[in-house]
Amino acid sequence: MDFETADSVIKYLLENWDGKLLNISWFGGEPLLADEIIDYFSLKLSEVGVKYKSRLISNGLLLTPTILGKAKNIWNLQQVQISIDAIGEEYNNIKQYNDGIDNPFNVVMENIKHSLAEGVSIRVRINADPENTDKSIELMHFLHKRFGVDTNFKAYFAPIDMVSEVVKPIATEYEAKSKHPYIQLLDVERELGYCKGNLRGKEGNFIFDENGLATSLKLYPNSTNCYASCPNIFTIDPLGDLYKCHRVLGRGNNFSCGNIKTGIIKNDIFHFFCSVKPSLEECYDCKLMPICQGGCKINFLEYKDIHACVPFKNVITELILYYMNDKNKILEQKNL
Repeated sequence: MDFETADSVIKYLLENWDGKLLNISWFGGEPLLADEIIDYFSLKLSEVGVKYKSRLISNGLLLTPTILGKAKNIWNLQQVQISIDAIGEEYNNIKQYNDGIDNPFNVVMENIKHSLAEGVSIRVRINADPENTDKSIELMHFLHKRFGVDTNFKAYFAPIDMVSEVVKPIATEYEAKSKHPYIQLLDVERELGYCKGNLRGKEGNFIFDENGLATSLKLYPNSTNCYASCPNIFTIDPLGDLYKCHRVLGRGNNFSCGNIKTGIIKNDIFHFFCSVKPSLEECYDCKLMPICQGGCKINFLEYKDIHACVPFKNVITELILYYMNDKNKILEQKNL
């Protein structure tokens, strides 16, 4: 993003800021390749008294001590999300960085370590292939062994979205497997304490937060199917073009709904994302409708099928049983 566009974004924020805490997410590509723009935004907002905090979605390679110092002191950085797909040389082969850095995987691990030491929250997204969960589970255990003692560290599985004859959507049935891949991954997150609503214990185990039990299993109704459905939420690309979903950034006029300099255009793509109509016709008869509110808009747009559904569509019964068993354990503990 150039500084002229940055000024337009800042002007828009100032004209529309409601005086409450502003949340900014820096996304890419790799946002740390443009740290001078993040500096510019942050200093300008601070100069005019805007209260803000930020989070960063990064590959972690450039999260050096120098960058981290700026992030804490200037950017008001609270959290960094880093995607990691594999361990060691397999990670390096997947990423194929061409900047001459020796062993990028080790560099990312050291950057995570330093960030945690500085009190920055780190969330690692593990992109998981439902057909091959073993590799993702091995990575989770590797990361937990290395960073799990720090309460600012969290890792989670993100099932891969793609159209492939090899990889099926995780929302489908997996009859050939003794345990559904969603449950396989959930069991590991529960065992290590990375489920939402779980509290980390000091003895290597984890304690359930009773109030967060349903949340940890995603057994609660959402107010909306997706943040992109909210009319007042936008993602802004380097040209200042406005998009409803970060996954369509930079795709041009077919997905854009205006520009930060000229304003919002309530065109077809705007109305598509903001519509309360469910993605699929079968949503109207689905028992999970109160939870998912009609599914992921962009996955429906890309795939036109069950990819739009919540990942646990075919294991809802197992999740309810998990909830009942956990609730009974808590009641037993209270009665001891």
